[in-house]
Amino acid sequence: MKKLSTILIVAALTLFFTAVLSQQAQANDNRHVMVEIFTSTTCPPCLPAAVGFDNWLSNFEHADRVSVIKYPVWWPGSGCIFYHQNPTPVNPRVSFYGANAAPTGVVDGTPLGSTWTSWRNAIQNRVSVAAPMDMSMVAVLNNGSVDVTVNMTRLPGADWPAQGLSLRLAIVERNIAYNGPNGSTNQDFVHRDMINGAVGVPVELTAGQTVTVSYNHDLNESWDTDNLKVVAFVQPTTNSPSRAVLQSAMVPVLSELVVGVPTLMEPANDAENVSFTDLSFSWSAASAATTYDIQVSASQDFQNNAVEFDGLSGTSVVVSELVPETTYFWRVRGINSNEGLVGDWSSVSSFTTIMAAPATEPTLLQPSNGTEVTSQFITLQWAAVESAASYDVEVAENSAFSNPVVSRTGITQLNTTISGLEEATTYYWRVRGVNIGGSGVWSEAFTFSTPTPTSTGPETDLPRVISLNQNYPNPFNPVTNISFELPETAEINLSVFTLEGRRVAVLADGTYSAGTHTLSFDAAALSSGTYIYRLETAGQSFTRLMTLVK
Repeated sequence: MKKLSTILIVAALTLFFTAVLSQQAQANDNRHVMVEIFTSTTCPPCLPAAVGFDNWLSNFEHADRVSVIKYPVWWPGSGCIFYHQNPTPVNPRVSFYGANAAPTGVVDGTPLGSTWTSWRNAIQNRVSVAAPMDMSMVAVLNNGSVDVTVNMTRLPGADWPAQGLSLRLAIVERNIAYNGPNGSTNQDFVHRDMINGAVGVPVELTAGQTVTVSYNHDLNESWDTDNLKVVAFVQPTTNSPSRAVLQSAMVPVLSELVVGVPTLMEPANDAENVSFTDLSFSWSAASAATTYDIQVSASQDFQNNAVEFDGLSGTSVVVSELVPETTYFWRVRGINSNEGLVGDWSSVSSFTTIMAAPATEPTLLQPSNGTEVTSQFITLQWAAVESAASYDVEVAENSAFSNPVVSRTGITQLNTTISGLEEATTYYWRVRGVNIGGSGVWSEAFTFSTPTPTSTGPETDLPRVISLNQNYPNPFNPVTNISFELPETAEINLSVFTLEGRRVAVLADGTYSAGTHTLSFDAAALSSGTYIYRLETAGQSFTRLMTLVK
């Protein structure tokens, strides 16, 4: 067999045929498991192992992420024709693993004996382990030879072995009809040759670097080119201290260059509450693609695209031109600009963007701006904001709200009561609406002042009974004053209700000292009508009516 290999190694940070799958190692998406099996058509146990393994692999959901080489060996009998056709590249692999029985399975560099179910179990476990590098490859026929281009990328942050590494490339042939001495009739994944020698070529990669390696290798005329595949894998050059395979790839030998179809990754299909600003789209590399086109549309027919990029050099792009609460559809295709080839569009994925944060600021109601309150227990009240699910409130002693004395989040009502404030102090307060889309803008800041303490002489007259006075003015629009009297310090609640009994405002809720207290009620957010205001304290309840006329 004539074998000529021409090697061209180009180290680059950009891709030649495909772009990097991802900048971080991702479990369950980038590992391609390398399976090597030492077998023989003269080996009786090899037949059931081959049948069991091949049948299982054909139904394995991740079969496209499993690379297979079956090395023919010279035991237990010397009559395996596939070994004798090309023994030179097989012998070093036998020595590398110390294989001395057939069948022997090796999964990602770990020998696992002759039981095919142990190979299966190892593959199932290994396929979910993130690989420290990405690898893509394309193989194309060229007048009796094959052109092979391999891209290898070391992922940033991934563990990397200290010992030297080699890239090994093999040609395998599938589905060879041959009646073996052991009763086999079909030989699959048969090793035919090593493209770059059994030892391979050294691989040196720094974090984030991509290396492109190209080969041309002559093919034997007896091989069925329709059933040929090329397998690539990166593994330590020597078998000590580790033989673990870092990554592999297996591709068919194409009759002509064809641009592959990308697989969409993020955002995931049918994802909800996706950001509509700075949204990252990513997809897998497509074989033979040098650039990519992406379309994002609010319609499945992609007639009116919200976003469209052509000639992207990588496998991701950040988009900011989307709108909230909208379902979008997106797709990607690969382009080979060197050959003028256009690949097929990927399957279509959809996602729905999240709602926008509240767009308007709340209107502050009580206490009105500049009010001097009569108690250190203050109920803050504001008007509802469209689309707000909750509210944040801040109270501070300065208009910059640095070091706020009160900072509350997740308030689902339109009021909150605060206490523990300093006497004779001016406070600033503000409110903003919040929903799943984020926080809205802060309201205009209002101020209120707490009272200055005064001494009370023994001759001071205090109320003798609890009383709730009629509001003044009445009728009113929209502000009125409500006063009540306490003969001693007490816990009180003063609220306003509709005639149907629905509470619309809390004017006071806390401890008030003995004396007469007057509170201002601003009904700007309410409709005209008659309202009830009620004072509750010491187990007693006092009620009056007032009329709002707008």
